[in-house]
Amino acid sequence: MPLTLDERTGTDRIPLHRWILSPVRTPRLYRRMRLAAVRSYQDMVDREQALEGYRVWLTQELGGDLSNATEEQMLPMTMAPRGYTVEQALALPAQWRAEADQRAEEEAERQAESERQEAERKALAEAQEAERKADRAIREAETAARVKVAEARAAAAGATAQAEAEEAAADGQGRAEAARVRAESVRTQAERQAAIVTEAEEKARAAAARLEAEDKATKAERLTAERQRLEAARAADARRAQEEQATAELFAADAAQRRAARAEAEAQAEAAEDFMRLSPRQRNARRVARMLLAAQPGTPAATIAHDAVSLKDIQDRLGVSQTIAGELRHEAVDLLQTVYTPTPAETSLDPVTAQD
Repeated sequence: MPLTLDERTGTDRIPLHRWILSPVRTPRLYRRMRLAAVRSYQDMVDREQALEGYRVWLTQELGGDLSNATEEQMLPMTMAPRGYTVEQALALPAQWRAEADQRAEEEAERQAESERQEAERKALAEAQEAERKADRAIREAETAARVKVAEARAAAAGATAQAEAEEAAADGQGRAEAARVRAESVRTQAERQAAIVTEAEEKARAAAARLEAEDKATKAERLTAERQRLEAARAADARRAQEEQATAELFAADAAQRRAARAEAEAQAEAAEDFMRLSPRQRNARRVARMLLAAQPGTPAATIAHDAVSLKDIQDRLGVSQTIAGELRHEAVDLLQTVYTPTPAETSLDPVTAQD
């Protein structure tokens, strides 16, 4: 009976004979189909078959006891009511680990940025402290120079006053003359001392000015070097982010291209099989044929070995028993040697990952 479309929801209706032949399981199938927003009845049947095949395979792997399965192994059964296929559910742990790695990387980047900011603050604090020390040294040098000048001037004034007093108190012209000569000598010596002190003061001021200029230049060079280092680090981070974004875009584009090619190949294969009105068994035989070709690329169809694909692979892929898998493999070999020649796009639909 051909499928009909529910005009209210745009979803395939479940055939009437299924409601009659399986009155208990069909409502469950309908419920999952609606909750997962699957519009195609055949897609939902394929999902159920894949899930049942995975359950059978897992039971065999665990020696017939599913209670020994880990939570990760049980994900397809756990997530099926939420609309996940077997492949999507099994891919969840890898996706979660990738997201956790990304979060850890972002946290590391935030930590590195915090450390850079802390280093910048420390460098600025050290520069300010150095500037304060230089200012204190300059003020101390100026104060010491002023004290020396004041002491020299006081000494000169005292010597001059003493000489003038001796001259006034001298008794007689000879003593007065001697006093004047002595006073003149003392004044000359005081002026020379004052000149020396003035020169020392000027040298101290020049040294202080030179120290201040050198300190400012050193501080400016240090700040400039720090800014250049920070700018270089930011530029490197920006380049790395751009490269990572470009890489991610390339991966995304490549994945999208592969998905599109696979979807197109699936559509072509399905259209061809629908046109030929093949039964499910005939379709499965063609899938096994494509698996055989994928397992032996470049081998002529007439010489394809029937054991190139293991029965276990066929059971896992199609969800059938071992007997049916063996029959399908013989039928697939006959197809390849007689009438069926898959295109490269069809062969890519059924890659093989394990062999006998």
